[in-house]
Amino acid sequence: MNPSIVELSLSLKPLYVPKSLSSLFLDLSKIDNQYYKLSVLSDYICKPEEELARVQPLKHLLPQCTLFLIEAIETLKVEFTNIKNNLKNNEKEGERETQKIIRTCSNTQERYPKFIALKSPL
Repeated sequence: MNPSIVELSLSLKPLYVPKSLSSLFLDLSKIDNQYYKLSVLSDYICKPEEELARVQPLKHLLPQCTLFLIEAIETLKVEFTNIKNNLKNNEKEGERETQKIIRTCSNTQERYPKFIALKSPL
């Protein structure tokens, strides 16, 4: 066996297996954790970008391939941005809810200070 052909890897990640965008989006829809979803999408975006870099010198020979890769990368980046924006909106909504709870608690303390004082040591 020719040692120059064998590619060794110490990574514990499974080998890259290309997926169609529709199957990737289907897999993403099954992930509840938004941060993990961003991580998966971010990792997946790198692969077409690397491939595009390899195809760029041949873009005059492979114009459709180049165009498909560019469109796929843009689609993935748009989805990444949408998830990130939803995450920010959810965080802002969570902050508003927290502030609302704090206001409610402070109003309760103003209305029933003796009751709160008796309950505090427990």
